[in-house]
Amino acid sequence: MGLKKMFALALALVSVCAFAVSGSSDSARRKALARGLYGKIQFVTSGEDYKVRIVSGYEDLKVRYVLGDAKKPGQWKIVKFDGDFRVRIIDTPFEDLKIRIVEFNEGPASP
Repeated sequence: MGLKKMFALALALVSVCAFAVSGSSDSARRKALARGLYGKIQFVTSGEDYKVRIVSGYEDLKVRYVLGDAKKPGQWKIVKFDGDFRVRIIDTPFEDLKIRIVEFNEGPASP
């Protein structure tokens, strides 16, 4: 397990515990979880770290697919193997996060 993944999971656990104690809304928990979701993303059909649902509004996270390094929340570099996070796309309302895809490519300028 990579350091980034362990940090994000620890952050998610702390966030869930803190919000459970304080009684904050599910939306606030989702926003806190979304802040740590960036980097190399591997789409899977099972064994996911997160279940996400793609929506056109009222999202928890705006996602930008990038070609270069994904260093900010919401920047996803799609990989086939060895991702920082494994994500399963679902279409039912039992998701961990709702995302909206805002851009498909970003990377170094062409020569």
